[in-house]
Amino acid sequence: MKNLKMFRTEKRNEKIVLLATKLLEKIKGKINIEDLKKIVINLDVWKDYEIVVCNLAKDFNNHCQLNNIDHEHSWAGDDGNIEEASILYGPNIKFGEHIDKWFSENGNITWSKCENTDADFDINSIHIVLIKEHSWSKWERQENYNEYYYKIVCYIPSDHPYKMDEKVQKFLEMFGNLK
Repeated sequence: MKNLKMFRTEKRNEKIVLLATKLLEKIKGKINIEDLKKIVINLDVWKDYEIVVCNLAKDFNNHCQLNNIDHEHSWAGDDGNIEEASILYGPNIKFGEHIDKWFSENGNITWSKCENTDADFDINSIHIVLIKEHSWSKWERQENYNEYYYKIVCYIPSDHPYKMDEKVQKFLEMFGNLK
């Protein structure tokens, strides 16, 4: 029994080191080893994490607008995508939300709600967040699924963390200052 426990501990430690190495490589050493250790030691290393790095605030904001999607039909089924997030590193973030919900009674949508709220975060600080996503589909006569995904999103701001679209920038130059 002792050998099995040692094996599990060694295997977990190996997974922690591999995840930390992968994360450190992705963020190009922008945080110190002590902080990195605090991040990975609290993660479930048996999960498969996608690691995403954003250098622009608007890209990170898109990840931090957590999905709250639920489409339901009175008798045919439903599908959805719900995301939850937690801060792994960096100053506080107020996560935004992407809401897309509706209820259909025999094909007629009787209730719906669609709205987006941006996340609120310091665009000049490094942030690392964990996003847990649950997607499902339970429709009659279709292939159904019930899946979970795990994503670590790292925001490493560039020298100019907000970059405006070139077309918008040109129009603003023609249009003048809008303050």
